[in-house]
Amino acid sequence: MIVSSFEKSIRLTTQHDHARVAGTIARSWKGNHIIPKVNKLLKEATFFAIDNHDVGWYDLDLNPVLDRKNQIPVSFFSATPEDVVELWKSSIETCESFSLFSGYLVSMHFHRLAKSGMDDAPESQYKILNNFVFQEEIRQREFEKRMGEVEHLHKESLIELLRFSDTLSLLICRAPEITPKPDIITSFLNSSIQVKINDNSEKIEISPWPFINDSILIRIPSLTIPKMKFDSHDDLQDAISLGKVSIFETLLEPMNF
Repeated sequence: MIVSSFEKSIRLTTQHDHARVAGTIARSWKGNHIIPKVNKLLKEATFFAIDNHDVGWYDLDLNPVLDRKNQIPVSFFSATPEDVVELWKSSIETCESFSLFSGYLVSMHFHRLAKSGMDDAPESQYKILNNFVFQEEIRQREFEKRMGEVEHLHKESLIELLRFSDTLSLLICRAPEITPKPDIITSFLNSSIQVKINDNSEKIEISPWPFINDSILIRIPSLTIPKMKFDSHDDLQDAISLGKVSIFETLLEPMNF
């Protein structure tokens, strides 16, 4: 669950809905010198992988749980490594069931997230992440043995497309753990793409513009609940039952200098 706090409310966005936004971004990609346009032979497998890379979180997000320390719903950034690796594996296996290449892309995506998470992890968490990395490397070698020439040729750029689409989607969903302050320019893809969130939080500007369409209007379903500290899981569930389901919008457009 992505938990975004505003002045008077908390907005809950599921991981799977966030992933579907990432899929919208990937389908609109026209290519640049780092990530070329998606090869037509790989579109189906690639878009399925990006659409469903967080499907392992689906059941958990149906029943948000309480972060008892902060007294708000648990954000996916706060999930324990034990839970995260199991959810990652579930996502990988779901995508693998669609196609080998879909599973490979998602495996590589989470493999890289796990490796980055190991840098400052306490020993107990390091072991969990390291074991996940080891097991996924075995899985990936098996995938690679069965992949064709076109998959090998494009795999690295499509892993990058998944990573970029995932990160931009998190910004669109206003994941507070990574969202910069308004009007701060953030660089992606080795500084080849610059992104700025507008002060009114309803627009994101991007330069140079990497998409097929002149602009992209993203619509995301969410649940809004009152901004308050919840004393118990039951209190949270009461707020969720009375929450307002709505669609929030963000416009992506070329950056104005």
